[in-house]
Amino acid sequence: MKEIKGVIFDLDHTLFNRYATFEALQDVFYNSLKEYLSEKVTPRDMYIAIKNGDKQFLYYGWDKIAEYVFSLGYFKFQITEKQFTETVFSCFKEKAVPFEFTLPMIKLLKDSGYSVGLITNGKSELQRKKLSMLNLENSFDEIIVSGEYGKNKPDLSIFHEMSRRLNIPESELIYVGDHPVHDIDAASKAGYITAWVKSNGTWIEGCRRPDFEVDSVEEIPSLLGIKS
Repeated sequence: MKEIKGVIFDLDHTLFNRYATFEALQDVFYNSLKEYLSEKVTPRDMYIAIKNGDKQFLYYGWDKIAEYVFSLGYFKFQITEKQFTETVFSCFKEKAVPFEFTLPMIKLLKDSGYSVGLITNGKSELQRKKLSMLNLENSFDEIIVSGEYGKNKPDLSIFHEMSRRLNIPESELIYVGDHPVHDIDAASKAGYITAWVKSNGTWIEGCRRPDFEVDSVEEIPSLLGIKS
C-alpha cells in the first residue's frame, strides 16, 4: 500500500450524527406531515418510524423507507413516496447535530500534513446548508457536491475529479464513508484505499470489501498512525 497523502470523507452518516439529527427534528417532521397523519400519531412516533426505516432501508433508497413508514398505518390521507421524501428532505435544512469529535479530527489530519476533501451526494443548497450548520464549510481543501458536479456517487468520475483537484493519485487517497455501494465499492473501483464507517452496520453483499472498518471517523487519525 502506498503512502496515504489525503483523506476524503462522505458527509451523511459519516461526519455528523444522523440519528441524533432525526431526533432533534422530530417536531419538524411531524409538523411538516401533520395534515396527512392520523390524530393518534405523535412527533415521537414519526421520529421512530423514519429512524427505523432509515436503519433498515437506507442503502436501498428513500422509496423503500417511504414504503416502510406507510406500512405502519400512520397516514389518514394518501401521500406519494415523492411527496413524503421531498417533505422529509426539506426538514434537513433546519438542523444537523454534529459529532463532537469531527472538527478536532479534521484539524488533526490537516495539522499532520494530510489533504482533506469531501464528496457528498445531494442537492447543492441542502448539502451546503448542512455544512454551514455543522461549521464544516471551511474545513476541507476541496468539496464536491454531486448536485454541483452533475454526477452522483457511485459514478467513478466524481472520485477521479477529487484526485485531479488535489493533485494526488487515487492510490494515495483513502475514502471514508458508510455506504457499501456509493462509498466503499465505488471508491475502491476508482483506485482509492477505503475505510467503512459502520454507522448503520448493514453491509450489501457483492460489494468490494473495505480495506479498513471503523466505528466512527474519530478512529481515522489512529488508523493512519497519528498520535493526538
